Amino acid sequence: MGATCGYRPSATWRSLMAGKEVLNKGVRRSIGNGRSTGVWTDPWIPSNEPTIAIQPSHIEIDDEKVSVLLNEDATEWIDGELRARFEEDICTRIKSIPPNPRQGNDRWTWEHDSKEKLAALAVALYHAWERRNKKKFANEVIRAEELWPRVERIMDELQTVMFNDDWNRAEPANFVWEKPEYPYTKLNVDATTCMDGGGSMGGLLRDETGDCVGVYVHSVSFPNDPALLEAISIRKGLEMVQQIGKTHVIVESDAKLVIDMLKTPCNQASTLNALCRDILSFCSRFQVVIFNWVPRMCNLAADFISRKAKTDCRNIVWTDSVPLFLSEKLDVFRKDYGADKSRLDVAGSYTKLQLTNIILQ
Repeated sequence: MGATCGYRPSATWRSLMAGKEVLNKGVRRSIGNGRSTGVWTDPWIPSNEPTIAIQPSHIEIDDEKVSVLLNEDATEWIDGELRARFEEDICTRIKSIPPNPRQGNDRWTWEHDSKEKLAALAVALYHAWERRNKKKFANEVIRAEELWPRVERIMDELQTVMFNDDWNRAEPANFVWEKPEYPYTKLNVDATTCMDGGGSMGGLLRDETGDCVGVYVHSVSFPNDPALLEAISIRKGLEMVQQIGKTHVIVESDAKLVIDMLKTPCNQASTLNALCRDILSFCSRFQVVIFNWVPRMCNLAADFISRKAKTDCRNIVWTDSVPLFLSEKLDVFRKDYGADKSRLDVAGSYTKLQLTNIILQ
């Protein structure tokens, strides 16, 4: 990445140098232990276009490493250290992506083993050339900062394909929502992007009788990538489950890539993988957690909640209750339960529950 154009370069070399400039706008440091990434010298803060943070005047140490912002085992960000250096918006961006200590040292997001590195470069060059053609022949508006997230997502998909056997993958037997068996509870989650950036998400937890025992809505200003938002929605849902006190949970989502990555031993140095490793680490607080992909038609209630969260933009958890906006939408549950009419009494019973709101700080 440090090569220069040189004197009288060939057309091929000029193309590669042009591609390098595009790649520079997309790559960033993936934080493992934070020891080899400079706080003020490397592009590591999550953003649409990686940038190097501006060092404030009250920070005298020029060569600070990201490790000073992490706790002792590099599993969490230290809120006080972040706030001492960055504005609230940047703190939110940093905390939106957890560190991934399992990857070991910090890495560039494109630096895997040699074969994956070449594969990522090939994908990047292909999409750079494709974007060049769209600009030249169709006069389309091209945003360079969108290139690397697309490459990263393709590499994520490649990783999950390598570890999954499509012929043996379990698919839903019935395309309707089904009750869990005791002692399990079932968490359904969904997320949606917002026009102004970021996104909203929501989910609900139901027990073996089909009764709802918890609902949450949550909004974030970053990230605005659909797959990342889906992963965050799972993490927020599991936090609600822990708060309610359940120990056996089945998590259902219609985000196939996220569910596949949660089921594979993927070592991809990507933002999505960092979120998934953080979710799996959080699962150690439960006795059993099972992740299942379901089609959208089996996830209609969670879909409705996430769209409601998009209009309200609040961070709320309802425990042992259901919000009025959900209890009034019986048609959502009729679709969600499919032909099982005997379960409609569950939706009707929601209106009898006492509403309790817990505002998240």
